[in-house]
Parts: sequence; structure tokens; C-alpha cells
Amino acid sequence: MNLKQVTYDMDRENFSPMTTDGMKVVYGDRTDSFRATLIPDIVYVERERPLHLQLMKLVSNEPQKKYPLIVYVQGSGFRKQEYFKPIPQLAEFVHEGYVVASVEYRYSDEGGLFPAQVQDLKTAIRFLRAHAEEYQIDTARIALWGDSSGGHTVALSALSEGVEEFDMPEYAEQSSAVKCCVDFYGVFEFESMSETMTPELIEYFEGDPIEKLFGGPLCEHENEVRRANLAGYVNSEKQLPPFLLVHGDEDAKVPFSQSVKFYNLLKENGHSVELYKVKGGGHGNRTWTPEVMKIVKEFLRAYL
Repeated sequence: MNLKQVTYDMDRENFSPMTTDGMKVVYGDRTDSFRATLIPDIVYVERERPLHLQLMKLVSNEPQKKYPLIVYVQGSGFRKQEYFKPIPQLAEFVHEGYVVASVEYRYSDEGGLFPAQVQDLKTAIRFLRAHAEEYQIDTARIALWGDSSGGHTVALSALSEGVEEFDMPEYAEQSSAVKCCVDFYGVFEFESMSETMTPELIEYFEGDPIEKLFGGPLCEHENEVRRANLAGYVNSEKQLPPFLLVHGDEDAKVPFSQSVKFYNLLKENGHSVELYKVKGGGHGNRTWTPEVMKIVKEFLRAYL
């Protein structure tokens, strides 16, 4: 096809370039600044089996450029995760200029008892810091984000920097500290959660997910439960990253009151926290709205 000389349609409101035969022209981007890629199944550590993360980033012709990192943990009732599931919802953050990693942890169904999940997340953060050059990560700008059991895992990781029992030997020279944390409808304390485990929920989870996490009834694992509750890591002397909490008021799996308790504790101890109640929001359903995504983006822009 022979293109004719480009002219401009001055009568059009948006002043768009056109060819003399009416063909519109759009411009390419030599920086490829909007093109994204998925790097699947990166093994970040070997435990009893390999543990993976899925990483999304922009395709950049500027290898020296660094991007802030979002580390995401998909909720699963602490059982086997569908860690590809959040990728479509997280992809827009890649186009906002973030590297995004969705992290797999050891599952309770395969013997991954507490605190395996937070240990694995901290290892993944350290792995990503150690490979920052390869993935163009700005190591000073890392955020955590998770939902449901993943919300608990990211919150506990953010709260427990320096707690040795949650640290593993891999990449020990790297820090697991983060700048901020986004907790979607996560668990705050397990005793009250256990009281809400109806027969219908236990059937849905194919067993009591809380008992599976601790290896039996809570009364037989009081020390582990105490260490898993977020309250033990919040006081007025500690320096904690800012938190964004989002929770639906019709959540039938993790009650809205869990986030309210977490919010009140952080606030009472002088820490930065915001809580958004999603009116009519369930456990994930009716929660991932454009308005909520806008709030997350504004929070990340403010603290990363």
C-alpha cells in the first residue's frame, strides 16, 4: 500500500494526524514503555519441593531503570494457592510502572504448618532483592499485598521485621523489610476466626483450615496461635510500615470485624493505617472494583 503525504484534519476536535486519503496514523513508542511480560514459575527456594513466584514487569530498553516492586500473596485458606488467579487484576499495576510478583508458599495440606507461610514470603522478598538487577527492581521501594490468608501472611511479614523465628537462612544478607502493606480481608486473630467456622465453611475448605494451619485444635497449639495473631507485633515503640486495609461488610468467610480490630490496634498505637469498608462486598466478590483499585494505586504512590 502506498501511503500519501500526511496532512492534519484541523476541523476535528482532537486534532488527529491523517493521510490525504483519510487513513488515520498512530505513533509507535521506541521506548516500548507500555509493553509488559510475564516470567512464569521462577523457583525462589527449594524446600521439600521447589517454591515458585510469577513475575510481571515492563519490557524496557533501559536496563538501568529501576521500578518499585509489589509482592502479592494469593489467599487460599492456607491451602494450595491458585497463584495465577490474581494476575489479570494485577496486570494493570505493571502498566503503572511496578514490577509485580505473585508468591507461592508451603500449603497446610502438604504439612506447611505455621509459620511456614511467612517464612516463605520473607525468603521470596530476599530472593527478589538479591536478583534486583535482573528484574529491574528498586530495592528501596517494596510493597506487600495479599488477600484473605494471604492478607494475614503479608501483614505478619510486614509487622515482624527482625523476628528471628520467621527468618530462614537463604539470602540472609538481604532484608525482608518493606515500605508499606495492603491487606485485603485478612485474618487478624485466630481464636475469634475459629468461632466463625461453620459446618458449611469446613465443608467448603474440605476440613477446618485453621486447625490444618496449626496441626490440630487451637487449644493444643496455644503458643503457635499466639505467635500467629497480629496483635503481638503491634506496640507504640515499634516502627511499622503504613497499612491499607480493605474489607467487605458482607464477607462470609473472614468477618469484617477482623479488619476493624486490626485497624483500631494500629491506630491506638500511633501507626499509619487506613480502613475502607466495601459496602456489600463479600470475600473477594464485589470487592475488586475500579474504586478500590484507585485507592490502592493512590496508597502505593504515596508510600513507594
